[in-house]
Amino acid sequence: MEIWEAMKRSQLRKDNGHVRLSHELSEGEKEATRSRKAKVLESLKRLGIACSKDNMPNIAVLGSGGGLRAMIALQGTLVELKKQVLLDAVMYLCGVSGSTWCMSTLYQEKDWTEKVQVLEECLCRTLSKPEPDIQKEFTIATQAAEDELFSLTNDWASFFIYKTLKQYAKSKLSEHKDASTNGTNPYPIYAAIEANQFKNAGENSPGTWFEFTPHESGFPGLGAFVCTEDLGSKFKDGDLKEKREEKNIGYLQGLWGSAPGSMKEIIKFIIDVLSKKSSQRLRELQKAEFGAGTDCTCAHCRTALLFLELYGHATAGEDCEGVFGQLKEVLEGEKSKNYYKKHFEVHKNWDSMTCEKRMADCAELSRSFEKELG
Repeated sequence: MEIWEAMKRSQLRKDNGHVRLSHELSEGEKEATRSRKAKVLESLKRLGIACSKDNMPNIAVLGSGGGLRAMIALQGTLVELKKQVLLDAVMYLCGVSGSTWCMSTLYQEKDWTEKVQVLEECLCRTLSKPEPDIQKEFTIATQAAEDELFSLTNDWASFFIYKTLKQYAKSKLSEHKDASTNGTNPYPIYAAIEANQFKNAGENSPGTWFEFTPHESGFPGLGAFVCTEDLGSKFKDGDLKEKREEKNIGYLQGLWGSAPGSMKEIIKFIIDVLSKKSSQRLRELQKAEFGAGTDCTCAHCRTALLFLELYGHATAGEDCEGVFGQLKEVLEGEKSKNYYKKHFEVHKNWDSMTCEKRMADCAELSRSFEKELG
């Protein structure tokens, strides 16, 4: 209901520069398709298809979901389309889930259609790399925890996407404009579903499908879009209230690729990663203080484990009082430390926090602890 009310109010205003309410294409997409038409028309003529700019077909390649297999499959399909001299006839390249991982990697190159086979070889080399150090994954997650909009998507991107793709892209979708409007490449459209709307109203509801392009992102069914540079910013009644930094590609790859697992499975995956992280960290602490092969139950080791256990419980929405009780006991002699003060503050405000806020604060606790421990 809120989106419909916002649309009604916005239609009464002359200036609607922040949320565009229309079912028409964005100006950026119009420019991109105009630039692409000459190349598509030339390709169709070479294929023996006679048409003019006014009646030429809009050909789209649709990439399916399926995680890493979908990513590899789309890359291979595009290479074969290039070999068969068909890729230049494509106006749009669209994808969901794993296919978006392929797309968002390709569009980092302004002329990717001209070297798609070389990029396929680069992808193979990247995916063949050893599994990333879990410390790097955790660093990405804790840095993301500084964002007020920190959520499970950040963790999914930090742990699963980085682990799977062997890279974490910090570039922005809006930075792909040149690669999308120069006429060399098809215009990209990335799609995802709004989970709650899908659950309550089904896939045909106008508020279920959300699309992302380098120019605008929004609900095509509702005709409500914002500039992609404003993804992550705060809006109210169609007006931009707080400008924030645009979400990066790594985050979006996590968002686009979260469909393969249910929320329960995603949480289980993250908790498993955190358990692995805690075990690794404890081994490092034990080795540093007592030498390899020595078990340790010192306060530092117990605290590291408890902070990560707290994070796991917060992520799963489970009761944490038992963990807080153990932390209070272990940290009794650490009251001068910042992580003790942070722990006390988190416990005090725990009941009033959202799940996302709890996760963010728990991640910050772990980071503060590791920083002070050195």
